[in-house]
Amino acid sequence: MFTDRVARVLYAQGSLSVEEISSALYGEDSGDPELLEAIERTLYAGHRRYRRDRLDDRRWSLVDDAGSMSCPDPPNSDALARSLDKRRADFLAAREMLPTPYKWQLEALDAWKRNGRRGIVEAVTGSGKTMVGILAMLEALEDGAKVHVVVPTIELQKQWLARIRRFLPDQMRVGRCGGGYHANLNSVDVLISVVNSARGSGIDGVGSSSGLVIIDECHRFASNLNSHALALEFSSRLGLSATYRRDDNGHQKILLPYFEQVCYSLDYERALLDAVIADFGVVFIGVSLSEKELDEYRSRSDDIAVLFGSLRRLLGEDFVDYFALIGTLLDAASGKYAYISERVEDIARLLLAAMRQRRRLLEFISGKLDTLVLLGSEICSSNGTVIFTQSIEVAQSATTVLKGIGINACAIHSGTDKEVRSFYVRKFAAGEVQAIVAPRILDEGIDFPDADFAVVLAASNSKRQMIQRMGRVLRPKKGGHRARVAVLFAEDTVEDPRLGAHEMFRQDVYDSASVVEIVSSGDLRLALEYLGSLRRQRG
Repeated sequence: MFTDRVARVLYAQGSLSVEEISSALYGEDSGDPELLEAIERTLYAGHRRYRRDRLDDRRWSLVDDAGSMSCPDPPNSDALARSLDKRRADFLAAREMLPTPYKWQLEALDAWKRNGRRGIVEAVTGSGKTMVGILAMLEALEDGAKVHVVVPTIELQKQWLARIRRFLPDQMRVGRCGGGYHANLNSVDVLISVVNSARGSGIDGVGSSSGLVIIDECHRFASNLNSHALALEFSSRLGLSATYRRDDNGHQKILLPYFEQVCYSLDYERALLDAVIADFGVVFIGVSLSEKELDEYRSRSDDIAVLFGSLRRLLGEDFVDYFALIGTLLDAASGKYAYISERVEDIARLLLAAMRQRRRLLEFISGKLDTLVLLGSEICSSNGTVIFTQSIEVAQSATTVLKGIGINACAIHSGTDKEVRSFYVRKFAAGEVQAIVAPRILDEGIDFPDADFAVVLAASNSKRQMIQRMGRVLRPKKGGHRARVAVLFAEDTVEDPRLGAHEMFRQDVYDSASVVEIVSSGDLRLALEYLGSLRRQRG
C-alpha cells in the first residue's frame, strides 16, 4: 500500500516534510503537484499513524500506538501487522454493530461502486437511505479516505451526527461545520456540514483523487446557490434522495453532471417486497367549493390562462411537460429570455404570482376543514395522525378545529420554538398527542415518531412532496398493520386527480398500494369505509 511506503521512508529518515518524503520516494519527479497531494492526503488520513511535529508543522513523523512520538519497528514488522489487524478488527466490529442491512441497501451500495463510486441513490422516504451512506462511509474510512457529509438543515446534521457516532469505530474523529461549529477535514475524519457553511469551505485536507462526499436530500442542492456546495475535490460522490427530479429541471442542469447518473432506484413495489415499508392505501377525497370560492377560482384561472397564452406566443413553446413549464417560468422570471422581449420577464413573474395565489385559495377553502372534522373518528382510532398543510395559518386553524371536537392536536412549524416543538413530538410519541399538524416542516429530513394515518390538506402536485409526506407513515407496523393516507382535493380544479392531478404520484403507487381510490365530496361515507377497512386489515 502507498501508506506503507510513506511509513518506511519516515521510519528510515525520521521527521520529514511532504517535499522531502516525495523526494525520497520519487527522486527527480518529486515536485509533481499530484504526487505531493497524494502524500499529503495519506498523512492526513493516517489516523494516528502519522503526526505533525510540534516545533515545525511542515514536518511529519511516525506515531506509536500510545500516541507519543517514536521510531517504531519497521513497517513490515509484527508491530505494524498488529496495528493493521487491530484497524481491520475495529471496522469489522463497527459493521457487526450495524442493523442488518436490507437487501436493497447492499444492492444500492454495489451499484454505486460499479459506477465508479459516483451516483444518486433514489429511494422512497422511510426506506433507510441513510444506511447506504453509512456503509459507503465505513468503506472509505477503512481505506484511509476522508468523508464529508453535506445536509440541508441543522436538524439533519444532528441526526447524522447521532447515527455516525453510534456506528463508527471509536478512533474515528467526527466534526461539524455550521450550526455554530467550525471543524474542517484537517482535524477530523468525518465532517458533517450544513449547506450554508459547506459552500466553498470545510474541504481542506482532501485532494482531487481521494475522499467521499455524501449529499443528503441532494435535490435541494440543484439550485444555483446550493450547487456551490458540490465540491469537485471529492472523487467519490454519493447523492441520496426520495426523488431527485425538480420542477425547475435543476436535476438535469446540476445534479446529473455532478453525480453522473442515478445508479439505483427503490420504488414502492420493491420496498414492499423487501418489507422495508408498511403495506398502505391512499384515498383521494373530493371537497366542493362554495359559489364564492368557485367564482374566485375561475377568475384566477382566467388570469393564468391569459398570461400563459401571452408567454407561449412570445417564446413559441407549447409546454407539454410540467417540469419544462416551471423551469422555463423560473428562467423567464429571472430575465433569461429578455433578449426575445422585455415583456417576457414581467409576464412570467405575474404568472408565477397568479399560480401561487390560486394554490393558496385552494388550501384555504372552508370545505377542507369541514372534511377534516368528519375524519375525526379515523384520527381518534389511529396510532398517530400527521396532518400536512402548506401554510402556518391553515395548520393553526386545523389544530383549533380538531381541539374543538375533543382531539388532542398541536401544530409545529418554523415559528414554533425548538424546545416546544421537541416537547410536542415527545408527547406524540408517547400517545398523549393524537395528531400533529405541520406546514412543510415534516416534508423531509426529520426523524419522526411512528404514525399510521396521514391527512394531506394541501394537495401539492409535486411528486417529491407527496412521496415525502407519505413516507412519514410508511415505517413497518407492529402486527403488520397498514398505513393510510387521505388526500383532500378541491373538486373540478387543478387539484382534482380525475382531471390529471397527481398523475405521476398515482402511477408510482397504483401497482403497490392495497387501495388507491378517488371519492367525490358527496360520497364521504364511502371514503370512511375505505379508510376503516384499511385500518382493520393487516398487510
